[in-house]
Amino acid sequence: MPEIPIPCIVFGVGAIAATLVGLRCLRVRATSTNVRATSTNLKPPEVRKTSEEEEATAYAILARLADENGLDVRGGSVRRSSSRFCFGVEHGDYNGTELFGVGTDRFIWLAYKPNGTKQVRILSENFKDDGLVEFTVGETPPPLSVPNTWSRFPFGCDYILRKEGCNTRQGFDAVVYGNIPGGGMSRSASLTLNLLLTMMEVNGLQVKEEFEIIELAQAVENIYIGSPCGQLDQIMIYFAKEGYGTHFNPASKEISYVPLGAGAPDFRIMSLDTGTIRPGLEKSSYKIRRAECEQLVKLLKSKGYPIQNLASVRTSDLWDKILADFE
Repeated sequence: MPEIPIPCIVFGVGAIAATLVGLRCLRVRATSTNVRATSTNLKPPEVRKTSEEEEATAYAILARLADENGLDVRGGSVRRSSSRFCFGVEHGDYNGTELFGVGTDRFIWLAYKPNGTKQVRILSENFKDDGLVEFTVGETPPPLSVPNTWSRFPFGCDYILRKEGCNTRQGFDAVVYGNIPGGGMSRSASLTLNLLLTMMEVNGLQVKEEFEIIELAQAVENIYIGSPCGQLDQIMIYFAKEGYGTHFNPASKEISYVPLGAGAPDFRIMSLDTGTIRPGLEKSSYKIRRAECEQLVKLLKSKGYPIQNLASVRTSDLWDKILADFE
């Protein structure tokens, strides 16, 4: 298993299980993975990359939110999932290119505890106007039918797990808070991974292959929400490691790490929030660009080019031949 990711650390799971291939889910005892759960009474743990003050603030917010709304999470667990920066690989995942990025020190925290019923009850500090999201496991609205609220994500996670043959039977109380600013740092992928891993742990589910978690998270956004995202965001958040950039090879699905700032007295990656309103990939030009790329691949295949995606065009001779065909 990969080493536990620190900068995007997920204080979360022990038992993760589901299988996309074969649709066979088992109830098993908890096993350690690259993400883990910590039991807590919502007292701030010792942390490394996130400041103690920010961590303490997050835990205080979660405790207050639960107490004010009658949600029982004390003595439960807290899962923390990161955001991400990616470097020079936008639109690369679905085009088959290698990917590179880092996790960041901006997080989503989710405090949760099984409630002994089949009801999921979850409330967000960031979206208070949406109120309490409550549903019976296995009884969620159909895909693409939920209005544009954050409730689509817990609904979608339960729906996809069920769709893939995983019997979610245990409900839980939860509160969630995040400090990921603006748009473009993959809050949706962070939240989806956090919720999926929580539901898997609560129900004693485990995947055969770790990468299936990435595929499940992508399915929530593609199928339930209608966002045509690839796997870039989920990979960079889930596999991030302190002090390293994360490299992903799509051909082998291999994760490797590149040291960043080794020996430097101070090394930071910084970004600016431009204030751009981002309505979601399903409503942006991303969807158009992806369709254009896929259309081009289909056209090239119809002309006999032996490619699977645009990244298959790897030589100047092949590139020149394609250009000549379209002149």
